[in-house]
Amino acid sequence: MTSTRTHSAAPDDAPFYLAAASSSIVLTLVYFSLFQHPLREEELLAHTHFYPISKAEGRAAIRSLLDRGILESVDGLFCLQGEGPSAAVRAEREARAATWKPRVGRSIRALSRLPFLRGLAISGSMSKGTQDLDGDIDFFVLTAPNRLWTARFFAALMVKLLPKAQRVNYCLNYYLPEDRLSIPDRTLFSATEVAFLKPVLNGELFSAFFELNAWVKTFYPNWEPPSGAIPNLPRGALQRLVEWPLSGRLGDFLETWVSRWLIRRQQRQMDNPAPGRSATEVRLNSGEFKGHTKGHHGRTHQAWLERVDRLEADLSIRLIRWPWAEAWTSRAARIGSFRLPTADSSRPILPLWATTRRALPPR
Repeated sequence: MTSTRTHSAAPDDAPFYLAAASSSIVLTLVYFSLFQHPLREEELLAHTHFYPISKAEGRAAIRSLLDRGILESVDGLFCLQGEGPSAAVRAEREARAATWKPRVGRSIRALSRLPFLRGLAISGSMSKGTQDLDGDIDFFVLTAPNRLWTARFFAALMVKLLPKAQRVNYCLNYYLPEDRLSIPDRTLFSATEVAFLKPVLNGELFSAFFELNAWVKTFYPNWEPPSGAIPNLPRGALQRLVEWPLSGRLGDFLETWVSRWLIRRQQRQMDNPAPGRSATEVRLNSGEFKGHTKGHHGRTHQAWLERVDRLEADLSIRLIRWPWAEAWTSRAARIGSFRLPTADSSRPILPLWATTRRALPPR
């Protein structure tokens, strides 16, 4: 393992203000450090937070941050100073993810045959090319209009009939119908999950999905939707056979009954959640199933803010805080109701061009 380190940034009586590009890079690495996920240069430049950075500007800012001891580089992965061991963690997770590829392929083939399923993407850690020791495969599912809960029922039934050892291959925790493709939670956490989605079925539908969720570029201005051929598999004979009688009034009745039954069942589970589970981020309605029961969203938000504050204090630096950077988990961050926070004099929000005489130079 090769490591590139330089002197640590020495504290000073007056805080040292970082310019926009450097602030963006540091904020990005702080976020991914919460998951012990250092980034390669191309990943970092493609996913910088809040501020659009050219490759030349980004590389110059990375060099300056390395020189000042704010960042370090280990085996081509960039992280905050002192977090070099996370490179080995990522390497181990990537090796494990590679061994899961056959499982992923089998899962995709099985799910693609489900009635009323119209699009499928890998989400979670596998979408980032890593896998934890106790991990599973997260899927983001698009369904036929007005058949979300019917598709959910068939998926749950399929998983239930599998041997217990194989059920870990399936975590279908987010469903949207193809006529309501916009994600309502317009936050950094949600933007990260959308930006890293890996569509595996129905590329045309996911092109429409990414177009309707272009708000992701508010948080990841350099992000571009994935390109390349994604198969649009024709519906099989069994799918058509099941869907045909359920496409009219009988299907409408079944959708209503199944949705009420599954929602009541899920709500009972959330009334008495298992240890480590929470209902605060679960959303169940006719046009959305969001089964995020682990509370990652809120915990990540709090940890991110605390980590940024601690980094500023430890290094006596100040990062540019773009207005939405501190409001990205607000429950008002929905379509048409995004709110900006009130500026805090102890935590200045600077215009993109504003720096002090001690601002970190781009080179």
